[in-house]
Amino acid sequence: MRTRAQSKDYLLILALAGLLLFNFPLLSLFSGIGSLSGIPGLLIYFFGLWLAIILLTLLALKRQPQLPTPPPRRDDDDQ
Repeated sequence: MRTRAQSKDYLLILALAGLLLFNFPLLSLFSGIGSLSGIPGLLIYFFGLWLAIILLTLLALKRQPQLPTPPPRRDDDDQ
């Protein structure tokens, strides 16, 4: 299991990779590709990458260690 700091680093790298992959030079590579079952290649790339980033973020957050829950507070006013 990874630590919280490692999870934060992983999420930061994932966000930066997403920014780079959704940037113009890579998007222009897929704009000239044909279509698959009538769906343009750019849309397949765009939504496939979007889904992959969401799933990887979910995986990173599920593996993140949980903070311990504090015990419930007692009111000492009943004395």
